[in-house]
Amino acid sequence: MPRTAQPLDARRRQRLRAAAAEEFVTHGYERASLNRIIDGAGIAKSSFYHYFEDKRALYADLVAHLERTVGECLRVPGLDRLTRAEFWPAVEGMVEDLGRALDGAPELATVARVLYDAGPAEATPELSRVLEGARAWVARAITHGQDLGVVRRDLPPDLLARLALAVFVELDKWALEHFDDPRTTGAADTTMRTLFAMLREAR
Repeated sequence: MPRTAQPLDARRRQRLRAAAAEEFVTHGYERASLNRIIDGAGIAKSSFYHYFEDKRALYADLVAHLERTVGECLRVPGLDRLTRAEFWPAVEGMVEDLGRALDGAPELATVARVLYDAGPAEATPELSRVLEGARAWVARAITHGQDLGVVRRDLPPDLLARLALAVFVELDKWALEHFDDPRTTGAADTTMRTLFAMLREAR
């Protein structure tokens, strides 16, 4: 009979998530050891199984934690309400919000790397769902921007959306790999400005 998830106190939850993130990043989902995670978090195995059914449930918890924390920081604009003058400031503001979210909670960088480093098929549905949601929003934003005349219209909106998301994902991966390098923020900012310039309607 499936176990009903129970609430976990904040301190132990943070230790468990940190240990799990490091284990998944270091060894990948398939080779990650639940015993090493439990030992690293300093909790009893019986306590772990009181809160989580298995490694899969712990992985899903990490993804939900990342989504929830980032979602709380992002000011996602209502696309249909954005005017021509508001479009690019709103989009740029979202990127700045994401940067602040990672700066304010550095452990999220490790959790995000878990998503990108997932690899095995059994570990990818969460990542696929996250990216599909992002892809759908970017596609809607591109289409609305074209309707407003602030996004280039010489290329199909779905192609622009794929290009934009691909650049963002690869930049995010690179930034996570160079998280402690002081030059990373400047390089990321320059990359995003270059991407926005490519997407803007030619004047």
